[in-house]
Amino acid sequence: MVRLSSIALACCVALCPRWAFAEKGVSTKEIRVGTCLPLSGVPKIVGQEELTGARAYIRHINDSGGVHGRKISIVAFDDEADTKKAVECFDKLVNEEDLFCGAFFSGGRTVGKYVPLAEKHEFPIVGVSAGIEQLYRPFNRYIFNARATYQEEISAEVAHVWDDLGLRRFAIIYQDDIMGSSGFDGIVKSLAARGASPAVTVSYPIGFTTDVTQPIATARAADPDVVFVVATFSKTAEIVKKAKSSGWTRPLYIILPGRELLSKLAGEMAENVVFAINFPHPDSIELPSVALFRELLKKYYPEATGSIKEEEAFFHAVLFVEALERTGKNPTREKLIKALESMRDVDLGFGPEFKVTFTPTNHQGFSNTQYMVIKGGKPVLFTDWKTLRWGEQPVKEEVQAPPKRKKRSKRLVKKAAATESRVIDSPKEP
Repeated sequence: MVRLSSIALACCVALCPRWAFAEKGVSTKEIRVGTCLPLSGVPKIVGQEELTGARAYIRHINDSGGVHGRKISIVAFDDEADTKKAVECFDKLVNEEDLFCGAFFSGGRTVGKYVPLAEKHEFPIVGVSAGIEQLYRPFNRYIFNARATYQEEISAEVAHVWDDLGLRRFAIIYQDDIMGSSGFDGIVKSLAARGASPAVTVSYPIGFTTDVTQPIATARAADPDVVFVVATFSKTAEIVKKAKSSGWTRPLYIILPGRELLSKLAGEMAENVVFAINFPHPDSIELPSVALFRELLKKYYPEATGSIKEEEAFFHAVLFVEALERTGKNPTREKLIKALESMRDVDLGFGPEFKVTFTPTNHQGFSNTQYMVIKGGKPVLFTDWKTLRWGEQPVKEEVQAPPKRKKRSKRLVKKAAATESRVIDSPKEP
C-alpha cells in the first residue's frame, strides 16, 4: 500500500511539475515573473517600451535554453499610471498569479505605492524604471534597482549649472506628486548647500488634462536664468513647447526625467533642452551589451526605436538573468536576494561606469549619470557644460566619429528569454 502511494505521488509530480517546488512561480520548466506598468492611455508608450526592452533579452535567453533549464515568462498588468490602480495591480501579482518575483516595473508615481507593498508581501522586485528616493531610503530588503535617484541626478545638474555656467536664478516647475516632489527637493537642497534658494517654484496638480499656462506665466515673471521642469514626459513636452512658443526662449531648460521622445512631442522647441540619462547612450555599440541590445531589438522587435527606456529595461533583464544564474538550480526568493546581494562590481557589459554592486544594506546598484542635449532634433551626449548654447545664442554643432564595435563576451551571447503580459507569452513546453 505504501509502495502504491509513492508511485502515485511520483506520477503526480511528473504530471504536475509545479508541485515539485514549494516556491511560487517555479516549475521544472518555467519561472514566472510579474510586473505592473502603464499599458494604456497617454503613458502607454512608457510601459510598451519597458516590456519591449525586457522581452528582447528574455526571448534571447529562452531561445538559448533558459536559465538552469527553465524558461522565463513575464506576466504584465496595466496600472494605467494611476496610483489607485497600482494597488489593485500589485494585489493581482501577489494573490491571483503564481509568480516567483517582480521585475521591470515603471512609473515614478505608481512605484511609490509598490515599494511598501513589496516589503509587506516579501515579494522581491528587480529593476524599476524610476528614480524616486523611496526606492532606496529607507532601506527596503525587497527592492533591487540600478540607477541614480532623481535627487542625485538633479543635484548634479544644479552643481554644473551653478559652477560651470555661473547661473544663479533658478525656476522650478513641477507636478504635485511623489516624483515631482523628489526632483523639487533635490534642487532646493542643492541650492541651500550653496546658500541660495530658487527664484520661483510653481507646482501644478497631476493630470494629463491639466492646463499649464498659469504655471509657465508665474515662472516667467521671475525672469530666471534656468528652468527645471519635473513632470511626466507628455506634460514636460507640453510645458517646454508652450513656454518657448510664447517667446520665452532666454532660459536654459533642464527636464527630469529625460526622454528622447521630447523631440517628437515638442518639435523644434525641444532644441537645446538638457536632460540626464542613467545608462549608456543606446548608440554606444562599442559596449558589448549595448551592441547586443541593438542586435536583439532588430531580431525580435524590428519596429522598436532603440530608445533609452528600452535600453534601461534591457539592462534590468540582463541583471535579472545574472541573478537567476547565481541563484542556482533550485531557486527561492531568499536565494534570489542572497544572489543579488553577493554582486560586487559586476560587469554586465555596459561599461565600467555601470558596474553593479549590491550589499545586504544597499540595493542601489550604481548612481552614475550622463548628460544629453537636443541638437537638430536628436539627443547628443556631452560632458563639458561650458559648451552649451541656448536661448538666442548660436547652436554649436559637434561631429562625433562613430564608435568602433567591440566583440561581445561569450557569456552575454549565451542568454535567452521571452514573455508577454496580461498580455502573457509563456514559453511553450515540448
